[in-house]
Amino acid sequence: GPSTGTYPALVSYYQQRRVYAATDNNPDTYYMSKPGRFTNFDVSFPTSPDDAITGTPWSQQVNGIQWMVQMPGGLVTFTGKGAWQVSGAGGSGFAPAPITPSSQQAQQVMFNGISPIVPPITVNFDILYVQSKGAKVLNAVYNFFTNNYTGTDQTVLCGHLFAGYDVSQWAWCEEPYKIIWAVRCDGVLLSFTYMKEQEVYGWARHDTQGQFVSVCSVTEPPVDALYCVVLRDTTTGPAYFIERMDNRNWQTSEDPWCVDCALEYPQLQPNVVITADSSEGTVNF
Repeated sequence: GPSTGTYPALVSYYQQRRVYAATDNNPDTYYMSKPGRFTNFDVSFPTSPDDAITGTPWSQQVNGIQWMVQMPGGLVTFTGKGAWQVSGAGGSGFAPAPITPSSQQAQQVMFNGISPIVPPITVNFDILYVQSKGAKVLNAVYNFFTNNYTGTDQTVLCGHLFAGYDVSQWAWCEEPYKIIWAVRCDGVLLSFTYMKEQEVYGWARHDTQGQFVSVCSVTEPPVDALYCVVLRDTTTGPAYFIERMDNRNWQTSEDPWCVDCALEYPQLQPNVVITADSSEGTVNF
């Protein structure tokens, strides 16, 4: 085969198979390993049900596979123009059929493309994703009875936060407040509270003295802590800071950290009184 353009851009897992996809030469093709043998992509003649699988079951356009998410009904494969559910023929969320080289099907379940740089987030049986145009967040809700997906625009009530901007990165902090933190292309941080079972969701904007660059969620029991990379102006010039959002599980009135950025040091001297010399402006210590 060719010596270039054969490296996959994506990897996922489905029914004990490792799945690669999106090579430069074949952007719409996926490659599945043998079940339970993630590095074995052998095939036999005649074909055996546990052979490796190569598939390109859609033929409308070359839109490129962007992300793959395993769901009860199958492997949801997002492309630049829509999403397809790849599964064994005749399967459903209640009784998934095994996928084999001779039994594979792809059903189009969504007609909105997905962002190639912002990965989808799964919340229970929902998939939240950024549209390929970058300015809207949509959800895809799996229905066990129809083996299909429905979804709505999650930004329709707050279009002013997204008009003219794109979402460049986000992170899901499930505990304690079930919030998605999203970085906008201009460095503004947005939060999206998503609790579907209570029909609660809402967006908020968070500004700081600087620009948010990146976010990531790290599980630190009992919370999912948010870490941010923030570009700030300092006395020596612009600098990048790695910062952690406070837990907000405050027990006393002295616990809150309601500031843009702060450091905590052990107190080596007696208590002092700090008095602000103005009612507004930046305070540097």
